[in-house]
Amino acid sequence: LQRIVPHILEMVRTCGQESLREALLQQVASLSGIVRDHLRPYLPAIFDVVEEFWDTNRHLATLLGLVNKMADGVPDDFRNFVPRLVPQILASIEMSHIQILECGAGTRQYASAASQFDRLDHILRSVRDLRGNLGDYLHLLVPALVKLTDALTESVAANGSKNIRGLKRLAIITIQTVSVLLHTTEISSLNNGISARNGLSRVLELSPSSSSLPARATQPLMRFLSRDPHVTKDIGFALIEAICVCAKRLGKDRWVNLFHFAARNAILNWQQRIGLVQSTGNVSTTGVAVKAKREAGQVEIVSEMAGLVLYDEVIKNITSPLRNNGNIVEGILPGEARWQITSNESRQLLSGNGVPDNSF
Repeated sequence: LQRIVPHILEMVRTCGQESLREALLQQVASLSGIVRDHLRPYLPAIFDVVEEFWDTNRHLATLLGLVNKMADGVPDDFRNFVPRLVPQILASIEMSHIQILECGAGTRQYASAASQFDRLDHILRSVRDLRGNLGDYLHLLVPALVKLTDALTESVAANGSKNIRGLKRLAIITIQTVSVLLHTTEISSLNNGISARNGLSRVLELSPSSSSLPARATQPLMRFLSRDPHVTKDIGFALIEAICVCAKRLGKDRWVNLFHFAARNAILNWQQRIGLVQSTGNVSTTGVAVKAKREAGQVEIVSEMAGLVLYDEVIKNITSPLRNNGNIVEGILPGEARWQITSNESRQLLSGNGVPDNSF
């Protein structure tokens, strides 16, 4: 390795052909997946390359893949380099935010910002993969993503039928990333040595959080849902999912006392505005009643109440949780509500391990 890796990295930094540089970076990424912890001595040089070529659109996806493999291969040493990675992520989020505002103001064409939005897509997916290593920086990442969500939802709502599908998709991915990060607050600080995917960490994830991040995110999320003109169905469902994660993280006492009535009214009002709920109230808002009416043939479209059913089941879940030896064992989003949402994009709910669930 000492004869190969330094030479490849030097070639990456000095060669003038993007295609050759991309091929070399792919080789380093493949090699890191094989040698894993043996790559430890070369982490500083690799991060030098990541920082140098971060702003190059051609190489970002490969660089992020390399970063993710280093996080898996040498997790303990990787955490020492997270402070170098986070500023790059924040700068990219801020650049995307600025360009979205410019598009909304009419000073920039959406097509000219497409490459930046593609970059943001790659970065958000990488953030979700790296969430277990970002615990000490969530107080920086979550507010930046909430701010980005504000610009995206406003742009999508304002454009209406002229909306670019890519922005709508990006808004959903951003909201889901906020949900993932809120769901994983405190995991790193509570137990750095436990994988975020194993059973014990899952129990830790499902306990109420003492972090202020869920509370700080709740008000903006409700405001986005109440935006006029209203957000689309898919984005609305993603916002409701994020609000449900906040409710789970804050726990019964804080959520019910501070946010419950405002959140439920925001969800109900949004569904009424987009025509998903009949204002006459002839359809029950509880998951159990909807299920019973569906079985009795009294409900033609159960998905009409999907968002409210989801929220009501989560509230029921956190106010009277099932317990096993004193540990909360229920999932983030209850099963009955998870099957109500019909949109393909909005079905990417959070599964119990805090990652988007595409099994539906």
